[in-house]
Amino acid sequence: MIEKIILKDFLSHENTELTLEDGINVFLGNNGAGKSSVIDAITYALYGKHTRDRDRNLVRRGASGSAVSLAFTYGHNRYSVERVMGSGGKLERAVLKQLAPVERPLIAGERKQYDESLNQRVAALLRLDYEKMRVAAIIQQGELDSIIQYKPSRFKELMDSLIGIDRFGKAYEEMREPIDKFREKLRAECMGKYDDQNYKQLLDDIEQIESQIAQSKGDLELTESQLKAAREKLEGLKAKISELEPIKLKKDELRMQREQLEGYVSKLLKEMNRKMEELKADIPMAENKLKEFRLINEALAELDAVEQREREAADALASLKSDIKSAENHKVEISRIDDEIKSEMDELKRNKSKLQNLQAEVQELSCADVFQFPENLDQTIEELENKRYELSDQVTRAEEKVKNYEEIMKSGKCPTCDSDVKTTGIELRLPDAKSELNSKRAELESVEKLYLEKREQLRQFNENRLKFEKREADLRMIADYESRIKQNEERINLYGVRKAELEEIVSRLPSLETEREKMERELKEIRKSKSSAHEKYTNARQAGSWLEAKGINSQETVDFMKAELAKIEKTVKNVNDRSDIRNMAVDEVSEKFVKRVLELEEETGKFDEAEYIRLTRERDEAENKVKDIDGMAKHIRIKIDELSEEKEKLEAVRVTIEVAKNYIAIYEKIRNEIFNRDGSLATSLRSWAIRELSFYASDYVRSFGIGISEVKLSEKKRDVSIECYSGNGMTDIKSLSGGESVAIALALRFAMAKLMGMGMIDFIILDEPTVYLDEERKRSLVNIISGFNAGAQGMKQMVIITHDKEIFENSTVDAMFQFEKLNGITRVEKI
Repeated sequence: MIEKIILKDFLSHENTELTLEDGINVFLGNNGAGKSSVIDAITYALYGKHTRDRDRNLVRRGASGSAVSLAFTYGHNRYSVERVMGSGGKLERAVLKQLAPVERPLIAGERKQYDESLNQRVAALLRLDYEKMRVAAIIQQGELDSIIQYKPSRFKELMDSLIGIDRFGKAYEEMREPIDKFREKLRAECMGKYDDQNYKQLLDDIEQIESQIAQSKGDLELTESQLKAAREKLEGLKAKISELEPIKLKKDELRMQREQLEGYVSKLLKEMNRKMEELKADIPMAENKLKEFRLINEALAELDAVEQREREAADALASLKSDIKSAENHKVEISRIDDEIKSEMDELKRNKSKLQNLQAEVQELSCADVFQFPENLDQTIEELENKRYELSDQVTRAEEKVKNYEEIMKSGKCPTCDSDVKTTGIELRLPDAKSELNSKRAELESVEKLYLEKREQLRQFNENRLKFEKREADLRMIADYESRIKQNEERINLYGVRKAELEEIVSRLPSLETEREKMERELKEIRKSKSSAHEKYTNARQAGSWLEAKGINSQETVDFMKAELAKIEKTVKNVNDRSDIRNMAVDEVSEKFVKRVLELEEETGKFDEAEYIRLTRERDEAENKVKDIDGMAKHIRIKIDELSEEKEKLEAVRVTIEVAKNYIAIYEKIRNEIFNRDGSLATSLRSWAIRELSFYASDYVRSFGIGISEVKLSEKKRDVSIECYSGNGMTDIKSLSGGESVAIALALRFAMAKLMGMGMIDFIILDEPTVYLDEERKRSLVNIISGFNAGAQGMKQMVIITHDKEIFENSTVDAMFQFEKLNGITRVEKI
């Protein structure tokens, strides 16, 4: 039941608070007065949905936001729900609270990504979503007869929701989760994959494992026989190899001694070849270097004399070049001085011209007069300007008033809120408004004229003042230009003196060029001599360095090198003859290697290397085969153990599943027979509800006197259809008139409301239910509504929204509210 509704800046409601009573509440008022806005407020508060297209349309025009709050009871509990929007209609706050018996918050916001939706929570609480609520309990204007347009399958869903059968379906689906979890737990306990649904697979797996165990035992017996034969062959090969092993060790030593001898002698031979080549190159070079080194002192004296002559010639040439460069720079400076003189002359001419112009201008300005500045002129202009803005705003407001009056006279509608307005008072006020407008326009024109006069007076004064200030500035500039002209003349004289000095220096430039060319030729010849002397000295010095590096200081040393070369050539020739290993005995170390090699060759002469390699290869193959067969046998034994262990586990699983199957079968029987929405219990409840709805609807429709004696609901497999009967038999609903359709719809709505009064929803809202009813049927409707709460199982609350105030004048209602819209804002008064 709805207790209180609060609307702040919601549609046309600025600040409306409605406290509804138990029983019948009637909302009265003209169309557009804001009555139906209450329904939108209720559905928006509960579900966030409404009939006004976009959420921003809910915010009252000119308001910064909107809010709606709803307090209601459901069962034995009290709740409140509140939604707050910004100016653009964006939801800023949404809160659902339980007020009694314990106050606590239930949910805040619409965080659908976390499955935390206030809309969903309300639908679950009331067990009706927005669409079902609009059909069953909140019937908006123009949708009263939508119930008889429902598809039979949809009507059945609605009935299931009204009488709670949908909870059977929900319980049926929720019972799926425990059985699924039980099976999940069963699978977890039964090796992670077995439950009652794959019991046959379990038996097949046990049988398959038993077959694998038998086959593995046969494989093991064959593998052990092969392993025995392979081990016997391996032992025979090992015995033969052990007899050859000592000779093989000496053969390996012989190979190693030969390799070491070859390596050692190769290094000696390489070193001797290197030394021999070095001596062959150094001996003739040494004889030449000795000759060159003997001339070093003579070359050094010649080089010192040439370098002294070079330094003297270079200094003289540098001095000449400096003098020539200085003279050339003076030529450039003379050119620059000519430019400076020309520039000064040009500036002198310009300064004299400007001086003459300024003197003429000062003569013309000497007679300029300056007016005295009028007292308070700036303040007067500012006051007139403010007055202009004030009068302009007044003219605009007067024009808008006249325009609004003329529009109302023309259309009879308010330009702001589009509501109906009486034109009698407007017709009397229109001439006064026009007179006021003309008066304000005339006053504005007078002030505008005076304002322009004062502005012109100010402009003339400023113009004369500027002329006077310019004359004073020109007099100062005349004195400045006279000073500049004097400075120009002084600088021109100084430049002339400096130019004459430089021209005298530049005249000596040709003789300096001749002397420089002569000195350059002389220096070139000196440097040729220096190059020859330097080369001679360098060769002698390099020869000495080479001799010192080689340790050669005389011809005796060269003769010793020749003797050493002959000795090395003889030794190399003997070593290269490998026909006898004894030729490799070059020194003491190589002699020991040669002796040991000859001893080992004598001891290992009868050893067959190929036979030994063949036997070791067969031994290695035999060892690998034994390992492979032994590994295969171990693998088979492990497999047999694993299969046996697996069989024991599967036998235990089989016992567990056989017990669980019995419990699951009992659970599924309860679920299918009791909680299935098409089971016997649900079918029985639905049949009862159909009978009750048919009885109540028939009783209500007969009171309308439209000729329909019975409204019957008929259930098929997935549908519930509506049938109407009169004295002539069944009447097709599609053939009924508009008023008859509304009467049938009202009868069904009231029947549902009466049935819901026994269950979960204890209120019903009807928006303009009398639109298509004639006077007689309206009275019947009022009688039905007035007696609706008389029964022991009646609805607790009914809200009727209508503009037919007269039909409730002599009826019994619990609360009546008058809605009026003034200047676009709804006012509500309880009457």
